[in-house]
Amino acid sequence: MRFLSRKGKLRGATVVEFALVAPPFFLLLLGGIEFSRANVILNTMENAAYAGARRGIVPGATAADCEDAAQNILNIIRVNTASITIQPSVITDETPVVTATVQVPLDMSNGWITPKFYLGKSLTANVALPREGT
Repeated sequence: MRFLSRKGKLRGATVVEFALVAPPFFLLLLGGIEFSRANVILNTMENAAYAGARRGIVPGATAADCEDAAQNILNIIRVNTASITIQPSVITDETPVVTATVQVPLDMSNGWITPKFYLGKSLTANVALPREGT
């Protein structure tokens, strides 16, 4: 009988220890996932902005071509809402520089889990490249 009562006390101690350790553990786990997703989005945005600007520097390119090139990169990691801006909006032979700006909001549509640390924030990447032949 004495053995059973001791086992019951140990079981209660385990429950209390779990109750104390679980919240910080899950906070770190979910926070790590959220920070990782934000880092993936940031690096992909920079690549997308570069791809968009790079597409615009070749002769005959249009702003729509640049936006498509940037969006194709963002589609790789399933960024659902993004704002892609190409300056100038009409690319001509006299355009000296093409600038691509990609902005992604960190909200529920672009996260793996419901964001807590970055909710309401957005990331922006900007790349400017000189056109070929100028």
